[in-house]
Amino acid sequence: MLHASFETSPLWVFGHGSAASSDLLPFGPRVSWVSSVSCLGDRSSTARSASQLTPSGVLGSNNFHLGFHCCLFMLLSQFLASATHSRSFRTLRRQGLHNSNENESIKLLSTANTLQSAIAMSNFEQRFSFYFSFFDGQPTAWSSEIEEAYDAIIHESYLQTDGEQLTKAQLRLIHANALEEGTISQIIHVKVEPRQNDEESCANVKFRLKSSLFDLTVHWNVILKDEKMFRAKSTAEGVDELLATRKLMLNFYQVEKRLIKRAGLYDGNKSSTREIARIFDDTYHDDFVFCIGDRKIRKEEIVATAKLLMAKPTKATVQICQPTDNTHAEFKARVQLGDDLSFQEHLIVTIEGGKLIYAEPYDTDARNELNRATLQINQYLGSAKMSEVFP
Repeated sequence: MLHASFETSPLWVFGHGSAASSDLLPFGPRVSWVSSVSCLGDRSSTARSASQLTPSGVLGSNNFHLGFHCCLFMLLSQFLASATHSRSFRTLRRQGLHNSNENESIKLLSTANTLQSAIAMSNFEQRFSFYFSFFDGQPTAWSSEIEEAYDAIIHESYLQTDGEQLTKAQLRLIHANALEEGTISQIIHVKVEPRQNDEESCANVKFRLKSSLFDLTVHWNVILKDEKMFRAKSTAEGVDELLATRKLMLNFYQVEKRLIKRAGLYDGNKSSTREIARIFDDTYHDDFVFCIGDRKIRKEEIVATAKLLMAKPTKATVQICQPTDNTHAEFKARVQLGDDLSFQEHLIVTIEGGKLIYAEPYDTDARNELNRATLQINQYLGSAKMSEVFP
């Protein structure tokens, strides 16, 4: 059993003075614990000891009880205060743990979002790199495998917004033409940054394309949707060169394919009127004009003459078809009229919207050749009233 021995001060017992306040405050009397049946002795001796602490040196038994009860009251007050403090501490601790758990949850959620973005970035970068691996410098025709890789990185509603708007179909045509040209690609970087709403991400992609026709660096700021390119805009770096090359790829390669198709109509076999009309409509602009010196030949005359030539064993072979700038191309073909007659058609053509809108002889020799061809065509068709020539 433990007992408490109180070392009290008369100033503390009666609340007079302040000399001992530094020893008593803020926790009240100093308490020292001693083992059972100690030097406390009986009540009378204790009373005498206590009476010696009064200012007069004399304190009766009743006064001792009063002081003793005051001590017990102060101890009880301290205990209650300590318990309240302990409960408050536990409450604060629980709140702190709750806040800590909330903070940890927020951190985990942020980490999960970051991980998801990293996975998306990795997936997009891999698909982007795989698609451009087809641009290996070897002339390659567009295929279902390339189409699948293209669809994996380009959204159905893709739109490029610098200069004239470019759709997914137009971009596919440009890339198909670039592949056929034997373009080689080099990816410089692909950087994906998630947006706060986690619905769309931004990407910064930069790569180089090189062929016999161009050598340019493409730098796009891209918005991704469903981990595919949804919107793209070129940076100021090299944008003029990019737009010029785009125009070249769209214009020239469409015209090249159509001119080759047109030449293929002269195979000695009779083609359907509907097929002829479609190919010529795809090749020639409605306002097309072919000038040989002062003579101007319109689209309708070109089509009429072509139909007559196709009804005979006429052959045409494309020898040159190459761009000279963004809107012009050199075209050269050998036309065989039966077994005995032939001429060479050498032109410089102007392209607009993927169609021929203007043509003229490439040089003086070409003009002279076409003038002679007029007589050969009329002789071949048996009429002096046919159109002079066709490009």
